Amino acid sequence: MINFPFNQCFIDEFGNFKYIQIKITNKKNPEQSRIIIRGSGNFSYHKAIYKNFLGPILESSDKSLFNDWEYKCIGGGRIEFDKNKILIYGTSGEFGPANHKITKEILEKFYPTKKIELNE
Repeated sequence: MINFPFNQCFIDEFGNFKYIQIKITNKKNPEQSRIIIRGSGNFSYHKAIYKNFLGPILESSDKSLFNDWEYKCIGGGRIEFDKNKILIYGTSGEFGPANHKITKEILEKFYPTKKIELNE
């Protein structure tokens, strides 16, 4: 079992915002990969969310984050998060559509009491 260097889910917990899926792959063992999601209302573009994720990696003194792992944004969309439910929908002009079913599976782990819907 490999330790992935990042939480699988890091999103705002209220509002309507863009999100992306990032595939993280171990360079030494490519079969070991994980999809994570990142989303925030602080960014107008999906690309800005990705740059915000990559920035600390590139600046980190822990070079294993860069040398041992490969990162690729594999799609994006939008999330509407309110007190009763989470709605996943849309696409990214920069990265194309995310697989919203995977996003739903990830969110169900982190928010098991929320109703999570897809609008594809």
